[in-house]
Amino acid sequence: MMKLVRDKCPELKTEKPERLRGTAYRVALKQRLLATAENYQKAETDRKAVQELVDLVELVHALLPAHNMTFEELEMVRRRKKTEQGAFDQGQAIPNTSLDS
Repeated sequence: MMKLVRDKCPELKTEKPERLRGTAYRVALKQRLLATAENYQKAETDRKAVQELVDLVELVHALLPAHNMTFEELEMVRRRKKTEQGAFDQGQAIPNTSLDS
């Protein structure tokens, strides 16, 4: 199984990387996004948590071209959704049987 790594990862000097493209690249980005979110959830220090958040943002940047979108456009959509539906700032929660929404 291949693990998607940052372009300047030290292991690239000793390992022979495979360059992913198209669907394989997008699938690998999604898998890395989920793994990184899990790492964030498990982070035991603020420093480690912030490093995982940085990786999540970088992965979002990498995924945007697959959706024909720039980060600026994503930010516009985020602001619009925040205006219409609010944010997660107040910590409100309701019973839910699914995390799909």
